[in-house]
Amino acid sequence: MATLVAVILLGAAGLGVYAWSGTYAIGADVPHWPITYDVLAYSRNRAIARHDASIKVPADLESAARLQLGAQHYAEMCTGCHFEPGESGDEIRGGLHGTPSW
Repeated sequence: MATLVAVILLGAAGLGVYAWSGTYAIGADVPHWPITYDVLAYSRNRAIARHDASIKVPADLESAARLQLGAQHYAEMCTGCHFEPGESGDEIRGGLHGTPSW
């Protein structure tokens, strides 16, 4: 049991040193290792499962005012990567991993 704990602690320390070193290219312009995608997907799915129960769908979800506000927020915060409807992309978007969609 002590050996298992030691291996886990050494592995965690090694991952911590590796993360601290800045060696791993975290940018969206370089593909990640498959295990990185798996860990990110797992973490995302667990976060969604944990937090989705607290989300209350607004009664006016499809109202014109809410749709207008959503379109404004999308234009302000999302179009840099996901573009406006009808736009096909540019060289920056094509170089991102994974490629943003809309």
